[in-house]
Amino acid sequence: MQAVNVVLFTGDGASHPFSATPQQAKWVQVTAESVASKSTPIRIGGVAVSATAGSPLFQQGASQFFPQDPTDSTARYELSQMFYNALTGDTFSLMYGI
Repeated sequence: MQAVNVVLFTGDGASHPFSATPQQAKWVQVTAESVASKSTPIRIGGVAVSATAGSPLFQQGASQFFPQDPTDSTARYELSQMFYNALTGDTFSLMYGI
């Protein structure tokens, strides 16, 4: 398995997919690098993610891990179907295994 680190994403107040093109991953980790407002965290999730919906990352160093499925070695996360919403200037890193 190869780990790929997409060094940094910077928010613009809108929702975006992790990848503009199809990209599958065995596991995914998102780590907040900077979060300007603790009342409006970086959010991650599916297509319905917004400034108020999705898994929140409230502060620098907060992370969300999506593990490899131990019961199905062929299962993958589709990065083009995983989304984030972050305020302008908020940053986070994305690491995933292929």
